[in-house]
Amino acid sequence: MAESLLHMQLVDALVAWITSSLLKGDGGSVLADQPCCSRDGKPPRVGRFVPDVYVPKSVCRGLIIGEAKTARDLESPHTIEQLGEFLRACQDHEDSFFVLATPWYATRLAKALIRDVVSRTRCENVTSFVIDQLPG
Repeated sequence: MAESLLHMQLVDALVAWITSSLLKGDGGSVLADQPCCSRDGKPPRVGRFVPDVYVPKSVCRGLIIGEAKTARDLESPHTIEQLGEFLRACQDHEDSFFVLATPWYATRLAKALIRDVVSRTRCENVTSFVIDQLPG
């Protein structure tokens, strides 16, 4: 399925935020599902899904999994299943992070959705971020 321009911009923002905020500027090990990345540079499957961004445990103390969602995609059953898989994967590894990028006007919904999925999956130990101030 071809990704929308907005989704690609959100993935770019996700990579930039993870690189600067969690990896201290070293983005060399960030695997991203972007058209410019080779097959070797793409994230692996996590459960049944492939995240938009993945940083392996060997790079930092835990996993970093990032997902970009447009406002329209946030409340879909597919997204809820993805978030559950990604949060459970992070829960299995100490010091892991889950990062969600969404347009600025959907950040409150995104935070509420993550709280709900964390509660359902009992992944309270996962540190999650919703990146705001992104284009819409």
